[in-house]
Amino acid sequence: MATQEQLRSAGATIADVAAAWQLAYGSWVQAVQDQHAAVERAERRIRRATGGRSLARWEAVCRRRTIHTVDEAKDKALALRARPAVAAAVGERDRLAAALDAVVLAARIELAAASRALSRYGTVGACLVGIAPGELARLARRPRSAISA
Repeated sequence: MATQEQLRSAGATIADVAAAWQLAYGSWVQAVQDQHAAVERAERRIRRATGGRSLARWEAVCRRRTIHTVDEAKDKALALRARPAVAAAVGERDRLAAALDAVVLAARIELAAASRALSRYGTVGACLVGIAPGELARLARRPRSAISA
């Protein structure tokens, strides 16, 4: 994919800039979809590791101090036995989320650069890619998490 500098130095036409924007937008959408799918898979792994409970419910069972029934004792024993698997699943989810956040941020920064290049053409540029000029201006802003980076 051509960067903004490459397009400018090559005397790019509006069609070239729009094509670069389409690629950047598609890359960003794909990164977000991949992130959501991966996090959902990780959440399912956590739910399996906790025996079908939510993570909050599983943690509450593990913390329970008083046990009044045999079922509560069994629940706590199963929860304590599942601790290593749950810790591994949670760690994997957190590691995966951090890695995918970086990928999404990189795609979003590239989209912002492409949107700034396209917004120089005004309403024509926005109409060429099929979005409102205000939406293009919003996409042209650098993401908040990238400002401090």
